[in-house]
Amino acid sequence: MKNGVEGLLLCGLIFITMALLTVVLTTSCTADMDDSQLTAQPKAVVFCFPNTETDTTQISVTRSLPVSNKFQNTSPDDRDGSLYISGATVSFKVNGTAREVKYAADTIGSVPRGMYYAVGKISPGDEIIVDVSAPGLPAASARTVVSESLPVSNLHIVPVRHDNTDYNQLVFDVDGSGMAGKYYAVTVDMAYHVKAENYLGEKLDNDFSRRVGIDTSDEPLLGNNSDDDIIFDFSSDFYDNFYVFSGNNVRSGKYTMRLNVLRYNYNGWGWGDAEVINARYVVRLYRVDPALFRFLKSINDMQDNDLARYGLAPILPTYSNVRGGIGVVGGCAASKAEIKYTVND
Repeated sequence: MKNGVEGLLLCGLIFITMALLTVVLTTSCTADMDDSQLTAQPKAVVFCFPNTETDTTQISVTRSLPVSNKFQNTSPDDRDGSLYISGATVSFKVNGTAREVKYAADTIGSVPRGMYYAVGKISPGDEIIVDVSAPGLPAASARTVVSESLPVSNLHIVPVRHDNTDYNQLVFDVDGSGMAGKYYAVTVDMAYHVKAENYLGEKLDNDFSRRVGIDTSDEPLLGNNSDDDIIFDFSSDFYDNFYVFSGNNVRSGKYTMRLNVLRYNYNGWGWGDAEVINARYVVRLYRVDPALFRFLKSINDMQDNDLARYGLAPILPTYSNVRGGIGVVGGCAASKAEIKYTVND
């Protein structure tokens, strides 16, 4: 069971959000929520994101809590997370072949307590079908196909400056000939190894990796999705620095992406003198399932909905592709490229 950073990227992104969605959602991708929807009976809430970067696929199964019952007939444990369902029957099929699904009563490696999981690599082209049944809830089912990712080539760094701020611009090429009509995401991580010792004699000798934000001013795909503004009312913020975009505006055979990340200055983090080894940027370009794109887009919309924060607009609905339930089953594949950078340059 792989327990690397790569395998945790989507899980960390989605399952943090899941806790909120489990409580407030009562419908799938319906645009209008009337009184009957707000008082709907509980449904299975299913989240599963098969990807090519890990050999363990997590499946979250919880029950929804209708808004009208949010603070009625629930114990304190419900509000603290007992919406998880330990007795569900979960089927996970890859290209028609069922894989064994286990339940994590306690945290196991990269799998948090309360999750179902299936072990086995996922490859581009795999069709995934997830079926869930649980006592007292309608049966739920969803399907996704993991598509081939786009290779990243010619990655290099160009120093740029905007508004008195210094950036390292990560520049790379992709084959844009088939990007129209497809959906993608990009992330940037800073990875490095630190060896240090503080004044107490405590030693640090560890690998670190953290996802960083991207200034999108030089990348039109992230800052100006004109086609998707019309179709999806595309938002400007990106949850957890996971930058989703459409390939509809790519018209050429080769497309060059330009991602601005803040110039990095290591300050010791209280460790005093330290040696930073093998500092590098890790760029991942994901090809994401349309359902996963729409789900992430809906999260961005909720984060961007400034009017709703002041009670002037309704909360936007969250996309779901789970038949008979709520949630998203969406696959993705990633290509990765790395480039070293100089600390305190």
